[in-house]
Amino acid sequence: MIEFLKGNKLAREKMSEAESLYTSTLCAYEVLLGEKYNEAKGLKSSYIQVSLFFMQIETMALSYDDVVKASEIAARLISKGKKVDDIDILVSAQALKIGATVLTKDFRHFEILGEETGLPAERV
Repeated sequence: MIEFLKGNKLAREKMSEAESLYTSTLCAYEVLLGEKYNEAKGLKSSYIQVSLFFMQIETMALSYDDVVKASEIAARLISKGKKVDDIDILVSAQALKIGATVLTKDFRHFEILGEETGLPAERV
């Protein structure tokens, strides 16, 4: 979402080609946090525009089943000495549940998650 909002051409193309477009409330949190941080530092913020954007797309709230799946994934990764951010693991659990492909600039974590779970991910 960050890359789309920044105007990343590849992100915009991939998102416009998608049959369905979803995001996690966790992704919305990360983006809105960045905008609120900018506000707090007196920097340019697009908080209102970003909030309106998220209201127009399907957002998936984190469920108990998502947390269970994420804990299983995280335990496997930890047992193999692999470190991935918790939010990325939770988003992956949500994506796996609906059979979605993750579009991300932070491809390294999702590459690891893909190797572990079969989750499809594409770099933007």
